[in-house]
Amino acid sequence: MPRERIVPGDKLFAQMSTIEKANSARYLQHHFAVDLQVRNTPTDVESGVILRDGFAGLGAVQTYALLHFNGAAQLIYTTTEDPALVRHLCSEDLVRWREVGSLPMNDGAICSLHLHQYGFAAVLALTNEEGVARVYSSDDFAAWHMMCEVQHSEATTPWFIYAKYPSKIAGGQALYVVPEANASQAWCRWGEDWAVAAEGAEESLAVQAPAGCFIKDLVVAAYFSDRQCAFVADVQEEGRSTTKPYYLLPEDVAVADGELQPLAYVGAAPLHHIRIFNRGPSYWLLTFLRDCGGQERLFWGCIDWEASPPTLRPLPDAEAFDRAKSVVGLI
Repeated sequence: MPRERIVPGDKLFAQMSTIEKANSARYLQHHFAVDLQVRNTPTDVESGVILRDGFAGLGAVQTYALLHFNGAAQLIYTTTEDPALVRHLCSEDLVRWREVGSLPMNDGAICSLHLHQYGFAAVLALTNEEGVARVYSSDDFAAWHMMCEVQHSEATTPWFIYAKYPSKIAGGQALYVVPEANASQAWCRWGEDWAVAAEGAEESLAVQAPAGCFIKDLVVAAYFSDRQCAFVADVQEEGRSTTKPYYLLPEDVAVADGELQPLAYVGAAPLHHIRIFNRGPSYWLLTFLRDCGGQERLFWGCIDWEASPPTLRPLPDAEAFDRAKSVVGLI
């Protein structure tokens, strides 16, 4: 029997259950009198065009990362023209983006960026074309402190594993490393802090791509409670230059118990670099990149993990976007 989804945005405050209140930024903003940037999507013509056709202001994107941090969307990215410069954009309404500047890193040409929030800090894993991944921490997206380094990496993704919940063997700070020697796999390394995780004393094969395929990008997040998680990856078939989205719903996030499988999506053009912005029960609000006439554009979308099969759907207008926000508790 399907579970009844909690949609905090559907109810008046007086009608909310305790769990609905806890999952509603709208309720928390009202109850605690704090500004949590609870805003409906703008409905002007320009905003409508951006939602429908994608945000075109990133140029030729090499890689990017996204995090809901300090009440706004923080987006960092590099371009193929200048892959060593990590640019920083910010958006309060999630439609229009403003330039903030660039991050003070000096790590060479970057091929992979991933952000994760741990406590009150933003954690950034940055992998360069020489196969060196470095993990940084920041409280404000201005000053960054390097915590550890991983060698021989195609891509590295930081995450936190609650011991005994999504994994029976791993727990603590975790790094998912796609090794240069075998990019068809991702290995989970974990430890009591990021430096210990980077050493790889505790590690396990966590993700396996199909034969003849390589993992170019990997994200992981819970989709229902802390026990049930999902991997989503950009997978490249041997001999091809483009990627397609794949996914896996593992029993244990540190144990490869099955191969990645194709993720269904709406639209003709393939999409890539999926980034999770917020989550609700069996539901992800996310962004992705898609080639539109030779230009990479940033779109908003969602995945309903209760659908069969799970399908990534764009959010092409304010009504659809606000509905997704209500599911994850942003409005």
